Amino acid sequence: MGNDMQRVQQLGDSIRQLREDMDALSKIAPQVEKMIALSSTLESTTKNINENMSKVSKTVSEVDEKAKKAKELIDKIPGGNQIKSFF
Repeated sequence: MGNDMQRVQQLGDSIRQLREDMDALSKIAPQVEKMIALSSTLESTTKNINENMSKVSKTVSEVDEKAKKAKELIDKIPGGNQIKSFF
């Protein structure tokens, strides 16, 4: 009988602790949900930044290529040095 009472007491303590834990979890759940939403937004933003950086890098390469071609054309023109000094 004493063993049963001890088990009932332990069960009651466990239930009380479980209620306290559930209460604590319910208080932090909204913050966790916000953090999950923010991490999703951050992931999307990072993806967009990486895509834009790739586009910028491609554009810079294209501009460098065109500048090189323009320099080659200017070098072929008589008096091209005057054009270079203008820019």
